[in-house]
Amino acid sequence: MRPVLDWLGDLGRLSWGLLYWNTRKSVFRIRGGSGAAPCQHPSDSGRAGRTGCEACAGWRSARRFRRLCPLLETSADGRRVCSVDARDVRPFWGRALLFYGGSAAVLALVAAIGVFTALRAIGYRVPFYAVAWPPAWHRIQQARADYFSRMAVRAFSAGDVRQGFLALNQVYALDPGNVRAALLLAQFTQIGNPDYSDSIYARLLLQHRGNNEEAA
Repeated sequence: MRPVLDWLGDLGRLSWGLLYWNTRKSVFRIRGGSGAAPCQHPSDSGRAGRTGCEACAGWRSARRFRRLCPLLETSADGRRVCSVDARDVRPFWGRALLFYGGSAAVLALVAAIGVFTALRAIGYRVPFYAVAWPPAWHRIQQARADYFSRMAVRAFSAGDVRQGFLALNQVYALDPGNVRAALLLAQFTQIGNPDYSDSIYARLLLQHRGNNEEAA
């Protein structure tokens, strides 16, 4: 259990340390790199191999700390020291971008898998790329429309007209470009709600969807 806690602790230090120490090192470089480096022990000389690393204080593993700064080395007496002089201390923003970018990508992938699993469990026949790729998110609406379309067919087959009508309305709301569902809904409401039926036919005609002669 302890190694896991140590790893989690170092991961937390890495997550904020990449931003904190790289920022301080960048300011140090902008100011000319003179004086004591922000990540080195202030009471030491600033010489390479003889100056303690202040930034690694609290870290359980030197190997994990090197993901933040590869300049760390261990002296002969086991002390954690900086391998460069104070004036040569520099930030490593590439490591920060790689860490944050990779973490964001992993979180996005996990979220996409979770959403995809939930949608498939409901019954939406949606491909994974439609969930993971934002430009394809419109496919989720189409998958939902397909779900309600199948529900409408089952309801009408079972003689449940009310449920079928509600499902068909949902299909039309989610995917107005579904010509088959639009025509079926327009025909279904011709007597009970002729104004609504006419509006569906008019939309089909204006958008030139399906058979215009049939709609007219």
